[in-house]
Amino acid sequence: MLSGPGWDPVWIRERTWESRPTEVRQARALTWAAMADWNLLELTNEALLCASELATNAVVHAFMPDQQGRLGRTFTMRLSFWPMRAVAIEIRDADPRPPVMPDRQVLQPSLSEPHLMGGSLRGLRMVEAVSDFMSWGSLGMGGKTVWCRFDLAPRGLARPFTMTGNPADRP
Repeated sequence: MLSGPGWDPVWIRERTWESRPTEVRQARALTWAAMADWNLLELTNEALLCASELATNAVVHAFMPDQQGRLGRTFTMRLSFWPMRAVAIEIRDADPRPPVMPDRQVLQPSLSEPHLMGGSLRGLRMVEAVSDFMSWGSLGMGGKTVWCRFDLAPRGLARPFTMTGNPADRP
């Protein structure tokens, strides 16, 4: 996803769930806990929205039979935190089909003008609108990853990091 000097994730949360609608709530809970532990509560609302939409897409749109023809798969969420730089939310699933990325002209969703969001791609448009970057990539073993990033400096969140929660995040 991100590489080069200074882009080695320092803090990572990762978990895999069955592709069931009830697991989207668990993805949101993991996101909330990470934002609290990483002392980024100001980013919580945007991160929760993106986590929810990306996980929902993995459950709803990427549900495919496994190699034995059985329905039911998993999706993996990875939250990465680069102190003073960025936070990324990544969802991986086994569906090799690329996501249909939104029209990049729709960047300002508004409660007073909901028609601007349209019916299709509403979730990815919201992710693109509240994050600083959104993309996807094909996984070498089949499947894909869809992710978004929040840059901390433009949001006024590039500050020294003090762990407030779970020491299990340490690499």
